[in-house]
Amino acid sequence: MPFRVAFLGGGITAAVAGALMAITVAFAHAEPAMVSPGSGAIVLAAPAEVVILMSQDMARREGANDIDVFDAAGTEVTTLTAVIDNGDRSRLSVLLPAAMPPGVYTVRWKTL
Repeated sequence: MPFRVAFLGGGITAAVAGALMAITVAFAHAEPAMVSPGSGAIVLAAPAEVVILMSQDMARREGANDIDVFDAAGTEVTTLTAVIDNGDRSRLSVLLPAAMPPGVYTVRWKTL
């Protein structure tokens, strides 16, 4: 499930924002089993990456799996494409920019 990350003062609060993308439940579609930062998490610095562990392995097809992070104005802040881990095809992650200013960030993901 996509989630919203809010930078508050010296910390970050991550909370479930609800479905930002329509998800069709089908046997061929992986669903999130864990997200990091997780729902309600408070951290003192911006995370280095966003990680989503899916309920099953994902297919490696160009453009089929991605994580995008947007600031409060709707501007995308991710500059890299999300990657499926070579050792665990259920793990999708994207590195975040080193210097993210305090603010509200929304994470959107898609998988096949």
